[in-house]
Amino acid sequence: VNPYTVRLKGTLESLVPQEVKDTMTTIALCGRLCGKDIYYLSDCAEQLSLKTIDMSEARIVEGPGKYNKEYSYTTTNGIIGTRMFEDFNIEEVILPKSVTTIEGYAFNQNTNIKNVVIGESTTSIGEKAFYKCTALENITISASVKEIGMQTFRGSNLKCVICEGETPAKLGSFCFKDIDLENATLVVPNEAAVKAYKAAKYWKDFGNIITKDQHTTSIAQVAEETGVSVKNGKIVVENNAEVAIYTFAGKLVAAGKDGEYNLPKGNYIVKVGNNAVKVRL
Repeated sequence: VNPYTVRLKGTLESLVPQEVKDTMTTIALCGRLCGKDIYYLSDCAEQLSLKTIDMSEARIVEGPGKYNKEYSYTTTNGIIGTRMFEDFNIEEVILPKSVTTIEGYAFNQNTNIKNVVIGESTTSIGEKAFYKCTALENITISASVKEIGMQTFRGSNLKCVICEGETPAKLGSFCFKDIDLENATLVVPNEAAVKAYKAAKYWKDFGNIITKDQHTTSIAQVAEETGVSVKNGKIVVENNAEVAIYTFAGKLVAAGKDGEYNLPKGNYIVKVGNNAVKVRL
């Protein structure tokens, strides 16, 4: 998927041809996005087939147009604003690397979102940012995140949380309330981090706290058997079998035989014959 580069904020709609808009399931974005652009994406997700948004290389900037259909919220530089993704009928989003703050209620009660990747510059996640996101199963939290607010993930369906920081972020009360943490997995960088998270308030309630290497060992074993690898930022399959690649949200993004698959950065499930392996680009 080639990214659309929005050089002039507010012009995303003019960059996407109608014939592409009608059928696209995934979009990758670069450049400057303001409220008008976010509103356009929301409209595409609601009326069309858009399910995955890769905003990792884009920037949220101050600009014209509201981004929420019900409320008159406008964008602020470097911030995922209140209720910005509340109405998005998407299943997966990779947030901008440049975002510093995710405000409270940003995804509030979005019952469609399944997988979220938080950018490397984000330092705080506001209260109830993912409140009652009942489909949310997977989230990657960057090492830069230091504070997560009250009830942030309350009522979600988290199965796997990947924390890239060795030091646990400070959590607000009831952050993981009404979630089956005993059967959820928390993935952290190393053994020292495992000890730190097992001793940290609320984090310690996860039933399975493992290292990144432990998380990927079984995946690597299956990958070796199936001939799946990542080379030069591409998924490479060396196996004479049918190949199907899905997002974590379950959306088919590529299919064919063995070869190279050039996809946006993110998490994927690669099915080769009767086997499946998780891959991160």
